Amino acid sequence: MVIMRKASVDFGTKRSGIAITDPTGSVVTNVKTVPPKDVVKELKKIENLSEIVVGLPLNLKGKFTPSTSKAVDKAIEISREMAPIPVYMVDERFTSNIANREIFSSNSKKGIVDELSASIILQDYMGKRIKAYRVSPTLQPPSTEIANFFKFLSPKRIIMIGSALRGLESYDISPCEIYEDDPVYFRLREVNIFRKNLGITLHFGVFWDIILPYLDIEDLIITDLSYWHEIDVKRLPHGIRVVIDDEKGYVKIGNQPLIFFKVK
Repeated sequence: MVIMRKASVDFGTKRSGIAITDPTGSVVTNVKTVPPKDVVKELKKIENLSEIVVGLPLNLKGKFTPSTSKAVDKAIEISREMAPIPVYMVDERFTSNIANREIFSSNSKKGIVDELSASIILQDYMGKRIKAYRVSPTLQPPSTEIANFFKFLSPKRIIMIGSALRGLESYDISPCEIYEDDPVYFRLREVNIFRKNLGITLHFGVFWDIILPYLDIEDLIITDLSYWHEIDVKRLPHGIRVVIDDEKGYVKIGNQPLIFFKVK
């Protein structure tokens, strides 16, 4: 039998639910509620753990709330403490509602809502019914050569989307707008910007269809291939500059390979 046990965490400030699968990683067999400070300790007790999933509590419009930041911070802590076990975050907007309905209909104690939510999160993740974001514990800033390159380009706005050149905001490249739909990197960037008091505007959950009509040739797009493949290039303004972070890029700034061009 292949051992690939999975666990999920429904993080709360008063209590957190943890769900655990059987050794095949296919069926939830154990749930519990623990104080938030004990989450990592409980996860370390699980033998042959291969993946950890943490619920992401966005509001119904898909935006950050104070609870979102706390949950993402906890996921980052879990990622650091449980390395090299991969940690993912998944949208849990509707799991608590489902759990509350289940409890109401079964007349059970309200305290099991966290356990049930954690179980639903894990089942949805295993069924691949929700998008998962891989948690990175840190942002590794690119080289100073990269930062100087973008200063030289002196764009009116830098539109950074996806995994490309994460950590660039560590440098003083303001004024700058950053669009991000990965909650973990949004939070890491948010902390970066706040600590250094940089003049950067950060947007979460804004997609290309919303951004595209507002772009002009003085802007600079920074993205990676996975996002670039989703873009209808014909909709971009002619002359806008694009930097794609790609290991096969033909332009090297420092040790960073990039693809750099203007849209024609």
